[in-house]
Amino acid sequence: MNVQLQEYILTHTHAYTKKEIPWAVKITGMHTDKEQQIASGPPFWELRAQLILSPPPNEDTRKFFFDYDGVVHQVINHIVFVVIRNDWETGRADSLTADSHPTTIRIGSDNKVHPLEINLNKGNSWTGFKNMVSMGMQHIREGTDHLLF
Repeated sequence: MNVQLQEYILTHTHAYTKKEIPWAVKITGMHTDKEQQIASGPPFWELRAQLILSPPPNEDTRKFFFDYDGVVHQVINHIVFVVIRNDWETGRADSLTADSHPTTIRIGSDNKVHPLEINLNKGNSWTGFKNMVSMGMQHIREGTDHLLF
């Protein structure tokens, strides 16, 4: 991975419940994909970075602020998509947010980049278990590899 790009991302990425007590941020992977605008616009390169946000002891991981302003503070039409990959407490895998809507960071009408408030629905082990079993049953019912048998 490009060390300078990693340093840039880490400099512009912060997570916290209380601003004075920042979380640890670690980059676990980065890659680029060549994409194209839907309405046959010009192709562009999209950077995807995988981060692990680690809170201090006893901090709530269900409700916190994610503060990222890299590129967004310099390029007015730049958008950052935030995706929460796994939420085992509610049994979600590859979800976007608790309400499944895309979450973006962009410059606001006041020319500032505001932290994104992450507020996940409270779950528990039972809810997570039920949702994972439900996803498994749906996969078996719809998966091509399972329909052959």
